[in-house]
Parts: sequence; structure tokens; C-alpha cells
Amino acid sequence: MSPRREEPLEVYTVTFHPPDDSWLSSARHHDLRMELAAVAVDAVEAGRERPMIVFPAGFLRTPSADSRDGLASSMLELALRADVGLAFGIDIGSDEAWAPIAGTPQSFGYLCDGGKLRLWTVEQLRSPTSRRGIANRCVSWCGRRAALLLSGEVFNLPLRKTLAEQRPDVILHLTHVGPNERWLAAMEELNRIAPVVIAGETRATDAPLWAQRASGWVVEAIAETRSMSLHRHRHIETDPHFADDESDSPAAGP
Repeated sequence: MSPRREEPLEVYTVTFHPPDDSWLSSARHHDLRMELAAVAVDAVEAGRERPMIVFPAGFLRTPSADSRDGLASSMLELALRADVGLAFGIDIGSDEAWAPIAGTPQSFGYLCDGGKLRLWTVEQLRSPTSRRGIANRCVSWCGRRAALLLSGEVFNLPLRKTLAEQRPDVILHLTHVGPNERWLAAMEELNRIAPVVIAGETRATDAPLWAQRASGWVVEAIAETRSMSLHRHRHIETDPHFADDESDSPAAGP
């Protein structure tokens, strides 16, 4: 296990704002999403360590496994070219079918450290008791120990127990639309294991509360466009006896 570091933990998150009335709202328009990813990467400040940038679950969407793999490779090339760490999600599903009958898309998560693969094509666990692949969710990433969760996996008890044993430096929670009140108890348990940073998507003009602040984090906006906002999260270790109630409360959904 890697030793704990003295310098503050720093992570960048991308919150995507898909427009209501435009074809841009479809994640299948890969070129535009890739352009947004490049804009976010360019806006990140260089530091002593390789930056960590986290995108939402389902940031990219595709109808097939072959095209999914091509999109993941494009993100890997971006990480290598910019020398950054990227965490992102890709969904496989149809944008053509009527939503009530289209079925739930398959969601996959990825972590790369520059040009090195850390977690690749990790499928979201739909069952709260599934144990498939949970031992491999905590990896070395940008000089830290990082764990990856996808959306509703926050409710997977075996996964939470495994992370508690592995003690990552940070838990990266890639969501589609952020957490809601039903997630609060599970999110509190995650925050007791390690600092949690959330990435997601919202149609609101302003970034939601879960993107602006979370327990133990100092959060500041770095860049904003009509389609996305980029925030830098710095986790500061505090003495719990002196932390106020507001700063200790978990991030709540809208």
C-alpha cells in the first residue's frame, strides 16, 4: 500500500450541461464530446504531479462494443498527448429507440494514467450484491491510490467493504446525473472510507451543489462554457472535532 502524502489531494471534475433543444444533447455525437474533453484538458493547470481529470459516467455513448473501444482509445490518446490522468465513462445503448422500451444501457468505466491503462472497460454492477471484479477497483493512478465507482454501485455492499479494506486515497464516483437524497446514507459510508469526488451531468445552467462542494473539499471553478464546467477539488485534512456541521455534511443531490 502506498504511503499517505503530505501535499493536498487535487482532482479536476467535468460537469456536462447538455442543451435541452439541440442535437448536442446526444452523447453519440462523439466528435463534439471529444472536443469538449480536449477543452477541459487544456484548461487544467500543470503542477508537480500529473493532473487527475474526471468525466461523468456515460460522457460518451455508442451503439456497439467496437465503437466503444474506438472511443476509449481516443481518450487514451488524449491522456497520453496531454500527459494527464483521465477517468471517464462510456455507455452502450441506442438513441433511436423510444426510451420506455429502449432498455437500460450498459455502462463502462475507464482510468488511464497518461498513456498507461489502469482500469479498462469496467462494466457497472447492477446488482447490489454482485462481486464481479470488485477486487480490482482500487489502482495506482497519478501517484495516488484511486478507486472507481459507477453511478448506482454506491449501493453495492461487497464493493464498499472491499474498498474499506484497500483504503484508497480517493474514490472517484462517475455518475450520470449526480446523487440524490436516496444516496445519502451510502455516500456517507463511502466518505468514511476515503474522500469522494463526484462527476456527473445536469441540464441546469449552474453547476449543482454536488459539483460545487463536498465534505472536506475546497472547490473552485476553473473554466465554464455553455456545455460544461470544470472544477478543481482540493481535499484538506481537518480535525473532525473542529469541523463545522455544514462542511462535514455529504454532498446532496438536487
